[in-house]
Amino acid sequence: MLVYELDEDVLRIIVYLLSSRRIDVVHLALTCRALYAIAKRPNHLEIKLGSPQLQLLKRTLHENPGYGHLVQTLIFRTSGHSHQGEPHLDLHAFLQHLPNLQALKANTNMTPLLLSTLLSRDLKLRNTLRNIEIYDPSPDADKIFELICLPRLRRLKLRSPSKSLFSKPSITSISNPRTNFLELDLSCCDVNSQLVSEIFKHCRSLTAFSCILPFRLSTDNGIRRWFSPARCIEPVLLDFDKLTHLNLCIHTNIGLEHDQSRLDLSGFVALKSLVARAELFVAELGGKVSRDGLHTLFPRSLENLQLSFGFGTGIFYHLYPHYPDRNNKGRQRFIDNEIDPSSYQWITELAEHKSEYFPFLREIELRETIKGAGMKLWVEEWDLPLDVAGTFDEADVELRVLVRVETFAGQKQQTVLPTSPSIRLSGMEGPTKSIEGWQSDPATLGKAFLISVLANFLVHLLDSLA
Repeated sequence: MLVYELDEDVLRIIVYLLSSRRIDVVHLALTCRALYAIAKRPNHLEIKLGSPQLQLLKRTLHENPGYGHLVQTLIFRTSGHSHQGEPHLDLHAFLQHLPNLQALKANTNMTPLLLSTLLSRDLKLRNTLRNIEIYDPSPDADKIFELICLPRLRRLKLRSPSKSLFSKPSITSISNPRTNFLELDLSCCDVNSQLVSEIFKHCRSLTAFSCILPFRLSTDNGIRRWFSPARCIEPVLLDFDKLTHLNLCIHTNIGLEHDQSRLDLSGFVALKSLVARAELFVAELGGKVSRDGLHTLFPRSLENLQLSFGFGTGIFYHLYPHYPDRNNKGRQRFIDNEIDPSSYQWITELAEHKSEYFPFLREIELRETIKGAGMKLWVEEWDLPLDVAGTFDEADVELRVLVRVETFAGQKQQTVLPTSPSIRLSGMEGPTKSIEGWQSDPATLGKAFLISVLANFLVHLLDSLA
């Protein structure tokens, strides 16, 4: 089949995939009339704030109002890492020219009135928007609810400064509960429990949810305080039977004692993918709470599990300045492959009990965080002992365990390669096996690159011979 014989929808998808580089669209449009007819339609616009391109677009929309009727996707970007917006942009008037807009992405503080503008009753795009991804410095619970109630909205992602808090929602009921709203991402926002409860009461079709959970505490006569994972999720969440993807974050609070409770998500009957902070399920090393039995806390439907360990909750050893002695001993045992098998029994249980607790499980990643430590850190992958590797191979589960490594002043860094040869490089297939925080010298990185290229070549060669 020739290009001009392709269906118009297929041609439109081709142009959309190339639309981030306008020069590629221009070259494509010159190949044949069919592609030219598609490429000249502004279905997808990606605009850099403060650029001449934005000024040209504003003038075009003013002189030819019909031009904006074809726009379905609009992305605003800024130069570099700046979050500065466009002070001279009349956003309301601009959006008036895009009545059929379906997707809006603006990960920048382009105007403090963005949320309010999107909720203006006279904007026709209120009835067409399906996907929204925006930045707002001071989100408001009631406005979030109004956005969720837009008739055709399917997905909403909101970015906000990490210290911002949603106000208590005043909306207690919605006359028409949402039945087609699917994904809500508040992973960059602190939320209060009332807002979470209201969302799940009225969005019964929600399949994906991300947020920073409220940091729940239990007290002893008002004097001592403990972190209480079991109280971090409202009961309404535990009864939700359509959620397939869940991302739960918490703020790190090193030194706060654990109340010996654990978050139990086994009631999520449809959950397939879970990304969460490990502190919700396991206590710090050396604590009174055993890590055994972790496999009992997850739903039977689970397929992918990723747990992130904060600086107070190491996998095998502590690595932060408050525990220098434990740092050295635990790290040295890890290097010498002398870790007590009982210290990782809770990991092997995930594979041993797969058939009983989660028969569809395919991937597990346990990763120690390295950001925000005030130390130079990178991560290396645990070289699985033969018995652990055999257990997970037999269960057909891919396990990755990545631990923190500190770089001391004057110490020559070691380049740590993944244990698996399947490393993704540019233009190559295979699962991603990346190393975070590499600060090695160019010669070391060059050797690592050559090793990874040879590893991929061998993998492809063996596959072709199989």
